[in-house]
Amino acid sequence: MLRKLIVFFCLGGLLACTNIGVERLSGEIDQSFISSLASLNHRKRIVINSTGGDPDFGEKAAMLIEEKQLRVVIDGLCFSSCAEYILPSAADLVFTQNAVIGFHQNPTMIDFFRNEYSTQDRPLCFYEDNLSFISNLHKRKLGHDKFWRTVLDQLNLVDVEIVEKDSCSETGFRFAHDLWIPSSVTLRSEYGLKFKGSVCVDSKKCRKKLSDVLVSKGVNYIIDE
Repeated sequence: MLRKLIVFFCLGGLLACTNIGVERLSGEIDQSFISSLASLNHRKRIVINSTGGDPDFGEKAAMLIEEKQLRVVIDGLCFSSCAEYILPSAADLVFTQNAVIGFHQNPTMIDFFRNEYSTQDRPLCFYEDNLSFISNLHKRKLGHDKFWRTVLDQLNLVDVEIVEKDSCSETGFRFAHDLWIPSSVTLRSEYGLKFKGSVCVDSKKCRKKLSDVLVSKGVNYIIDE
């Protein structure tokens, strides 16, 4: 559902994306996205509009962006792995007035559920390898790795279920909200990001357009006041 929103934001004109004459990467963070990053020159400025993707590809994107010291402009959406991995990795970060930053569950949060509710000491299914990477990335680039607690509070946990598999623990959960969209103030004060510009929800007009789109697509969301 979230991946389809890019079409509505940039092609549908609800939040028309800025025409910036630099390299653009749009869509899911997948192997094609990684290949495009790998082809870029050192210190290249890139414009990104992405609903995120698998954490494994998020890690690869973060490593390439940091290694190449890429300068990132967010023009449109930056959800999930884009917000968790790409934003902290950028050598220089700019948000246009159309930038919408969104967070949901992440590997650290899932690991917390496992440790809190599981009675067996088993690795986490699917995300075990992502835990140390995202923690180290956030500590190095943001100065802490505790933002997931803020996200957890905003999403409002309703229920957790731990399924013990043969060799790992699988965590299922339900939140009151599927997606949290913070303001510039929160991104600076709570997440620790350093950036130029401001995000869509800082503007009442843009916030209204965003809300209309999310409601029309059935996304259960919460926006910073």
